[in-house]
Amino acid sequence: MSNNSIKISLILPCYNIEKYIADCLDSIYNQDVDECEYEVICVNDCSPDKTKEIIQNFKKDHSNITLIDHEINKRVGAARNSGFNISKGKYIWFIDPDDIIKKECLSELINILEKKQLDILQFCHQWMDEKKNQIYKTPYDHNFYQTTDCMSGIDFIELNRSLGIPYSNMHVGCFVRIYSRDFLLKNNIIFPEVAYYEDQYHALNSLVHAQNFMNLNKAFYLYRVVPNSYSHKPMSIEKRAGQLMMCCDIYCLLKTHSIDKDMSSYVWKRYHADYQYCYTNFILLLNNKDRIFFIRNIESRLGIVKEILYPQKKFMCNHPKLFIYFTSILRPLLVFMKKIKNKLQ
Repeated sequence: MSNNSIKISLILPCYNIEKYIADCLDSIYNQDVDECEYEVICVNDCSPDKTKEIIQNFKKDHSNITLIDHEINKRVGAARNSGFNISKGKYIWFIDPDDIIKKECLSELINILEKKQLDILQFCHQWMDEKKNQIYKTPYDHNFYQTTDCMSGIDFIELNRSLGIPYSNMHVGCFVRIYSRDFLLKNNIIFPEVAYYEDQYHALNSLVHAQNFMNLNKAFYLYRVVPNSYSHKPMSIEKRAGQLMMCCDIYCLLKTHSIDKDMSSYVWKRYHADYQYCYTNFILLLNNKDRIFFIRNIESRLGIVKEILYPQKKFMCNHPKLFIYFTSILRPLLVFMKKIKNKLQ
């Protein structure tokens, strides 16, 4: 299979996905283009189950599968980057391995990408349950997924603003977009390697750089709702730190590209990065180890957070280490006072 013949690379970040990976790969091989024209890159991110074994079984029948093994678990953003780094296709589609794509869709998608010379092609998706029964349409279909002419990504944002729809309400999953590989390389667009919200930043970063963007009102992807998936699990310290870092970066990206200030503010609030949620209130609930971990992770973003804090709340941003020591004393005091209050009641 020569590099020149590969039209599209399908990249699957795989972790603990033995229950669904076969469905995904079956859908990828139920297509209307020859296997020599596309490649499938599966990145095994140290799965403890039989994910790797299932992929290896598919490799026996399909020569266009490449399997990458991470030595340590690096999370989904890093897995997607690993796949992208070795990809050879003219176009890139990041697919979640618990989902499926519509049968015989690749030919139509590639033809549109080629004809329009697109940086990004975006399309609809539908939701399904664990047994692949469609459960409901995504709420984004009606408002956002109208077919558009070819336009810049920023013009697409402005189009939706004119309809009263802020960017923060738009769908940000990378699985509903196919990218030109040259476009991603030229603009150095990769996934942040954090625990959470890496796709939100990637979606906006690619959109503001795109000169040839098109929205298509047709579903090519089936998103499986998995209740116990990582994105649906309760917020851990690592996820909260990742969320706040990405919100800061989204906020800066909007400002850098002179996108409306009100939208910047809305994005900040929409993604729960206001100081009460991710900062002042939450930090007092952490034990010392988690508090230090949280602040060290977000320390590089403190100047950004400072922009939206009330003056009396800026102490932590100016003196993060002092804040750690301060809260180390304050937290046990608050716990002690709570115990006394409970005894008196």
